[in-house]
Amino acid sequence: MENCSLTISDDKDWNYLINNSDQGSIFIDKIFLDSLNKNYQRYIFKKKKIIKGGIVVLLNDKKKIILHKLQIYSGILFCHEKNASITSKISAEIETSEFICKNLLERYSHLKFCNHYNFDDLRPFQWLKFDRKIKNLKIDIKYTGLLNIEDFLSEKSYENSHNYSMLNKNKKEIIRSVKNKKIIFKSIFSRDNSYLLESYQSMIKNNNLLWTKNDINVLKKLTNNLLSKNRAIINYILDSNNNIIYSTCYAWFKDVGYYLYGGRKSSIKDGWSSTISHWEMFGYLSKKKIKTIDLEGINSPERGHFKTSFGAQIKSYYLIKFDKY
Repeated sequence: MENCSLTISDDKDWNYLINNSDQGSIFIDKIFLDSLNKNYQRYIFKKKKIIKGGIVVLLNDKKKIILHKLQIYSGILFCHEKNASITSKISAEIETSEFICKNLLERYSHLKFCNHYNFDDLRPFQWLKFDRKIKNLKIDIKYTGLLNIEDFLSEKSYENSHNYSMLNKNKKEIIRSVKNKKIIFKSIFSRDNSYLLESYQSMIKNNNLLWTKNDINVLKKLTNNLLSKNRAIINYILDSNNNIIYSTCYAWFKDVGYYLYGGRKSSIKDGWSSTISHWEMFGYLSKKKIKTIDLEGINSPERGHFKTSFGAQIKSYYLIKFDKY
């Protein structure tokens, strides 16, 4: 392909790409990538010296591409001209996807990544398989939930608000109880992550999740880095005795907020604090001009039901794996 190149990106080009792409997210921002304790390589695709797309890959010690449990989206990004037509966008995305994959397979024998939910067209991968450019193509579908909070604070009466109307019956009852002062609590926003990390480690242990000591250390580093750069915040819910009973951590990129993780210590049980902590966070983020919440994964029954009960729109994204032919 003439006048096209795939080269290692510097910070300037990468920042331009992720800030001008519909596939940009916190998970491929430099502050996030630097926190994962993994080698990574960012690639920029240019056509006639104009940035058209890119991709980031994480690498192990043997320079093989790997995935990380904390990184949700890591796939191909596109960068279009402002007035580009739908037809030209489709053509450009196919061209970008094929060029990036073909060139990466000259450097790596195996590719795998999770594309952003704004990546819709999977045909380039199927066509590469058809043309015998790749083999062992595997596409797994995953889901996340998106919540529009753009008007969260605009309604004077919460019962007339769009976000309240989208809640399920149980969550509506919890919010009503709070407004009617039947539930007494205190909400604090903080950058002290000690309880949050302690409670999350307790949850990991109690649920026998496959987390290593290094995984925990990476989570600590990521949280500390995001908090120190004012890219994240923690909400703590306290009961009437000033005991912390729930915590959530959200980060943000541009006008999208991302639920990273949260929880409580196993000894604490109630039916409302988790809902209130997220609800409080929606208000906080709305004040920061955040328009959309990505609840980041609804792929297990319990988590899926809890997150969609806020009225989240279900969006699919794809884990894609293939080998060089």
